[in-house]
Amino acid sequence: MVQTFGEIAPAALLSLCVVEDDADERLSLATLFGGLGVKVRTYESAEDLLASLDQITVSMLVSELSLPGISGIELLRRLRERGVRPPAILL
Repeated sequence: MVQTFGEIAPAALLSLCVVEDDADERLSLATLFGGLGVKVRTYESAEDLLASLDQITVSMLVSELSLPGISGIELLRRLRERGVRPPAILL
């Protein structure tokens, strides 16, 4: 059951970004969260997410900690430098 605040369900507002280099894991996470009614955007790398920041809003982030290239921690730092401070889960 989704709790509502006022007249809008929180899940309806949520845009979750998943950053995972393993395609199977990325699909599993997208399926899990998508099944909850959350809009999910997936990215293979932190660089891909950072390159798309002008076109998206990151409401929440789920990222692998150890990614090739930019790590999950470095991704959070770079997002914060740009004023983007989503709740985040690092796996």
